[in-house]
Amino acid sequence: MSWATGIVGGARQAESSTEAINCYHGLAALGEALGDDVMTQVGQLTLATEIRSVRHYWHVRDYNRHIFPEYIKTYGTIGQFAEDAIFYYTLNWPCWPYEFPMRHACLVGIQVIPIISVSNLYMDQEWGRAVQNVCNWAVNPWSAPGAGDIDPSILQPVQKGWGAFCLAAASKADAAAQTTAADYVRQLTTNELVGGTGLASTLLFIYGST
Repeated sequence: MSWATGIVGGARQAESSTEAINCYHGLAALGEALGDDVMTQVGQLTLATEIRSVRHYWHVRDYNRHIFPEYIKTYGTIGQFAEDAIFYYTLNWPCWPYEFPMRHACLVGIQVIPIISVSNLYMDQEWGRAVQNVCNWAVNPWSAPGAGDIDPSILQPVQKGWGAFCLAAASKADAAAQTTAADYVRQLTTNELVGGTGLASTLLFIYGST
């Protein structure tokens, strides 16, 4: 586990599970570029350890469903991991609308950002299936359970950049999800994306194999 707030005990937490993954990936890449075998190996080892941690403590999967509360099982991921708690919300990430079910895309998205060469190592078909429903609800909130009981003015699709992250993760579920994600991304402009990816890299991830 890594901690976004540092290593001092008492208030440690992390909101984006990919922060440390990218740190250790960068360490391994730097070691390779410098010809430093020790740095490369340390980066590879810590990267593998972090990916295993993310898949176990953040992602809802068939084998670990028993460790999560019922409502998190439905949504496929936690929003924040702290020393003594897990939370299903985000803190300071700008993501409009701020209401659920649209904000589901942000909670999934911060576990995706950024999309890089190692993304396929921790996002796979099993997790894609776990987040598929909530991602579809976020971009099409009228399809979410109970949508008919909500003020229609609130049900606005999630900001497109976060929708792209969410559907990219869900694209690993099956061929239909892959097509849905690719079609969604193709109609976007670069300016509509959230920092941390591009149109080409997102489509490469969607069509890449795990």
